[in-house]
Amino acid sequence: MNCEPDDRRGITEPRLWTPPLRELTPETSYGFDVIDFANDVLEMPLTPWQEWLVVHAGELLPDGRPRFRRVLAMVARQNGKTHLLRVLTLYWMYVEAQPLILGMSASRSLAKETWDLVNQTITEVEVLKAEHRRTVFAADSEVIELTNGSKYKFAAANRRGGRGKTIDRLIMDEVRELRNFEAYDAASYAMTARPFAQLFAITNQGDADAVVLDSLREPAIQFIQTGEGDDRLGLFEWSAPPGAEPDDP
Repeated sequence: MNCEPDDRRGITEPRLWTPPLRELTPETSYGFDVIDFANDVLEMPLTPWQEWLVVHAGELLPDGRPRFRRVLAMVARQNGKTHLLRVLTLYWMYVEAQPLILGMSASRSLAKETWDLVNQTITEVEVLKAEHRRTVFAADSEVIELTNGSKYKFAAANRRGGRGKTIDRLIMDEVRELRNFEAYDAASYAMTARPFAQLFAITNQGDADAVVLDSLREPAIQFIQTGEGDDRLGLFEWSAPPGAEPDDP
């Protein structure tokens, strides 16, 4: 492929993705509202691939529940995953007023980075600050609370991370780093009693030890290829085709 530098812009649509059950419109996906929130309230627009993802991952069932109980988004490093998670978290807090959002990452310090960024954005955007009740910084009790009752906490991806909580939105950043199911099971079980809950896992490619990533990706690919299996598990994967040369632009 002859590719001039100015043409190396990436591709908005992922290589692998779970097709929607119906046409995606502002009535059938909360993603359109996320895009407007990023543009009009935060004044921090999403990039084209991020907009595509939130529209498809935000697909709704006729009763208003998220079509995808579990979302797996795979994209290479340095493409704005942290920005996307910040916008989604703020949308879930301010617009949807989700009672509890839990952010998890491979380490507590990485999970805290996104939490700090969300808190910083709240202090810098006046319309957000007006609904901010408090931020607690005490170790192991960190939480951002809004006047609408929404709370955002973070935890390390371990067996204690999601235990004892009832989670409405669960973010699992860099799920490729999970080498066992302790953290995933503990946190996902905390969503069981919440019919509108959604797990949003985002990561880059994993290796042979990425067992949790594989447990999500493989059945999702099976559904894409055959239409059989869990239609509430969505995969959105920006990746090179099998057999591609590493130096192919």
